[in-house]
Amino acid sequence: MKRIFLILCAVLAIAGCDREQSDKPVVKIAFLYPMSGDGAMFGDTAQKVSDWYLSEFEKNNPNAKYKYRAILEDAQFSTSKTAMAAQKVTSMDKADAMLSLTSSQGMVMNPIAEQKKVIQMSFAADPKVAIGDFNFRIATDVNNVIEKTFDYMRKNNLKTFSTVVLTSDAASVAIVDAFKSMAPANKDVKMKSAYSINPGDKNFDVMIEKIRKESPDILIFEAIPPENDLFLRAMKRAKLNIPVTGIWTIATLKDKSLAEGMWYVDDAAATPEFVEQFERVIGDKNLNYGEFAYTMLHVLTNAWENAAAEPGQKPAPENVVKSIMEHTNGLKTPLGTLTIDADGGIALPGVMKQIKNGEQVIIKE
Repeated sequence: MKRIFLILCAVLAIAGCDREQSDKPVVKIAFLYPMSGDGAMFGDTAQKVSDWYLSEFEKNNPNAKYKYRAILEDAQFSTSKTAMAAQKVTSMDKADAMLSLTSSQGMVMNPIAEQKKVIQMSFAADPKVAIGDFNFRIATDVNNVIEKTFDYMRKNNLKTFSTVVLTSDAASVAIVDAFKSMAPANKDVKMKSAYSINPGDKNFDVMIEKIRKESPDILIFEAIPPENDLFLRAMKRAKLNIPVTGIWTIATLKDKSLAEGMWYVDDAAATPEFVEQFERVIGDKNLNYGEFAYTMLHVLTNAWENAAAEPGQKPAPENVVKSIMEHTNGLKTPLGTLTIDADGGIALPGVMKQIKNGEQVIIKE
């Protein structure tokens, strides 16, 4: 769908200019992130990163065409709150773009972005998030994650696995479904059983005992807060010592001590230069996906600055889409040099990590 914008003539349907107190048109970028609850650390980091990025952008680009402003809206990890937040930022705040942290949120925002002609970009594994003209996603390639996991299992003589998935999280379901479908092609790895948990579940004793009896070599567990913390804490209480891996399960844990020593494939690693700057500016060693917030802002500001528009006016949304498709390839970011496919997906290579002393450490393969 988006590829049609690459062959359209630059016919401008000029949008109205929101100038606020600036002498330039103002582009509003809304973060629909968890600002409270179990995922508040991600929203807090996104706010700090957006302040940092936009301040640096303004200082380093005095001749930029537009003034950029971030709007932080608390959507927690809730699809219903995301829907309300998306309606608010597009209707009341007149946001030009929306960013989110999960596939489930991206799926909710997708039709709203299409209807309102607002750019949506989500840190999302599910390709369906990017369906349509105004929707984009950035994530580690699912096949890359799974192949790396199977390779590491073989290296460590882990021949059997079972899965547990949080049913309400689209990305978790997509990852586990891909593990199931790709397992038969990996002859040295065999799947035993598949389990699911639901939002609000707190008692996992029966499931844990079933897993204990099956005794898989490793458990592939995909969930987000708060269920990931709750399940791993229940495993610890039950003294079930089967190893656990999972991309977002471990990376998004509120209490990372629950995963001490565990290895997993995580999304693309930030460059060492960014990590050093992040620790210095933000004052935290846990990136909390701040590298993705920074990268999405970079993609969007780059697109707006390069989009066709009449002087002193914002470009039409269609021209921003065209600019994203044309100007993202080769863009240098905290996640490395980007490429974008014809469907609006920015795919990144995964990296092996391990929790050591409560911190995420890259495993050199």
